[in-house]
Amino acid sequence: MSPYLGLWYTRIVPRKNTVRSFKTGCFYHLYCRGIRKSDIFKDRQDYSTFLFLLKKYLDPNFREKRFDPRTGKVVYYTPDFVYEDVELLAYCLMPNHFHLLVKNLTKPGATKLMRRVISSYAVYFNGKYQLSGSPFDKPYRSVEVETEEQLLHLSRYIHANPKNLTSQLIDYPYSSYPVFVRKNSVGWLKTEDILVYFAKAGYSNSYREFTEKWVESKETKDLISDLLLDQS
Repeated sequence: MSPYLGLWYTRIVPRKNTVRSFKTGCFYHLYCRGIRKSDIFKDRQDYSTFLFLLKKYLDPNFREKRFDPRTGKVVYYTPDFVYEDVELLAYCLMPNHFHLLVKNLTKPGATKLMRRVISSYAVYFNGKYQLSGSPFDKPYRSVEVETEEQLLHLSRYIHANPKNLTSQLIDYPYSSYPVFVRKNSVGWLKTEDILVYFAKAGYSNSYREFTEKWVESKETKDLISDLLLDQS
C-alpha cells in the first residue's frame, strides 16, 4: 500500500470526516457505531434483522407479508423503497459498528437509506432489549470517495474488518465479501462498479487475492488493528 493510501485510510474512520451534503453520482463510505462504543449486534438475530432492513429498502422485488386483522387476510406490503435513490456496493457488520459503501443516485439518497435503516433497527433493538433512546452514537459519519483507486481499496478495507473474528474472511456471514468472491447474485447489492474498476485497474490477481494478501501484510495488520481499536 502506498504512503498516500495509508494516509487516506487513516482519514476513513476518524471523527471529523462527516459529509452532510451528499452529491448525485458520487460514492460514500457511511459508518456508525454503538453509543459509548457498546454492541449494536448481540446475536445472530440482530445481524439478520439489520440485513433484512437493507434488503427491505434496497430490493425492488421485496414484499413484506402481513396479516390484516380487519379482513382476516394476508396482504403484501410494499415498503418505502430507496433503490432508485442509492445503491449499496459493499458492507460489513461488526459487533459495535457497521460500514456501508454506497453510490448516491439522487441527492437525498444516502440520507434516506440511513434514516430508514437506523430508525427501524433502533425500534427493533430497543424493543428486544427493553431500552430507550438510540443505540447508535449520533450522528453517523460519512466520507466521500474521490477516485476509483480509493473505491477499490476502501472496499477491501471494509471487507477486512472481521479479520480478528474469523479464520477466513470468506466465512464471515455479515459481510458482502463472500458475494464478491463467489460472485453470487444479490438483488439489493450492486458489486458491478467495484468489480469493473478492479478489472480496469489491471491487477493480475483475483479480488480475493487482492484483499487477503493485503490483509496479511504487516503494514495493513498494524493499520487495521489501530483503526479497529479506535472503534472498540
